[in-house]
Amino acid sequence: MIENAALEPETGELCRFLNLRGARIRRECGGRIRIFGQQTLRPVRYRLDADRIVAGSYLLAGAACGGSIYFRNLPADQLSALLAVLSRMGIPVAEDGRMCAGERPLAVGDIATAPYPGFPTDLQSPLMAVLGLARGESRIWERMFENRFRTAACLRKMGAEITIEGSCARIKGTATLHGAEVRAPDLRGGAALVTAALAASGRSRIEGYEYIARGYEDICRDFQSLGAEIRLTEDRDEKVW
Repeated sequence: MIENAALEPETGELCRFLNLRGARIRRECGGRIRIFGQQTLRPVRYRLDADRIVAGSYLLAGAACGGSIYFRNLPADQLSALLAVLSRMGIPVAEDGRMCAGERPLAVGDIATAPYPGFPTDLQSPLMAVLGLARGESRIWERMFENRFRTAACLRKMGAEITIEGSCARIKGTATLHGAEVRAPDLRGGAALVTAALAASGRSRIEGYEYIARGYEDICRDFQSLGAEIRLTEDRDEKVW
């Protein structure tokens, strides 16, 4: 028995996959997982659900840049916390997966990260990039992990007005960001810098691609399909944008 197991959808998907292979795993109330050992597991063909954090990252990039995006197979039921925040920003997402963003989002007041189904900590950095362009002031409270605001320094280099006060990031939105040379501090921080660079004026260069590649199959291809001018290059044996 596993007590206090994570409630995120990925845990449930792993259980479904293993059960299809012949395992006997049951999720119970209160975060308990009961496992009955089996001698063998069989091979199966399995298709993963859409990645909710990738989808959320792209939704936030659209919110920062404006325009219209259509998402196939958007896991909306897994993104209820983010969709609620986008609605507060004046950017509703339709049931068919269509999102139409205006020129500038609205500030959202206070947002706190929380275990699923609360606002995911993995989307905190991309949200910070969007709120750097919002009308008004917002605050993000990080309740899940320490030292999770390392992206703020890079966003400040791009013109964002962000103040860190312990576990709270205070963001005063500005009308424009500008390009800069920055380095991704981690996976989701890298996605946040890409979001900011796409919305900024001028050219940006983001080093540390190896972090971003851990969580996004081909982020350049995906944003190019939406009309972004973004490419991956080799420079000094290091991948950069």
